Amino acid sequence: MVVREADLQDTLLIRNMARSIWMAVYPSIISIEQIEYMLERGYSDQALAKQMNEGHHFLILSVDDKAVGFLSYSLQGENRYFLHKFYIDHRQHRKGLGRELFRYLLELLTD
Repeated sequence: MVVREADLQDTLLIRNMARSIWMAVYPSIISIEQIEYMLERGYSDQALAKQMNEGHHFLILSVDDKAVGFLSYSLQGENRYFLHKFYIDHRQHRKGLGRELFRYLLELLTD
């Protein structure tokens, strides 16, 4: 498992992961039209660049050199953070990856 901070060069990777994850999970909850709207609103290259430029930090989780999840967070005040996104590919669930990614984030923010 490798975690790294994303940059503007990673918007396509994040967008593709988000699309794959959302299309696997959300159609039983919301319409495809709503999913498409939300993906465009939150995961287009422009939306992701705006979030990064506004101080959102994205971490990408990879296993065996394949990106399988991501999260984003931002500083909200002194020692206060907000977790905006946290996604792990549904095929990777129940392997402890989410727990490890969250543990990584906590260590990063408390060091």
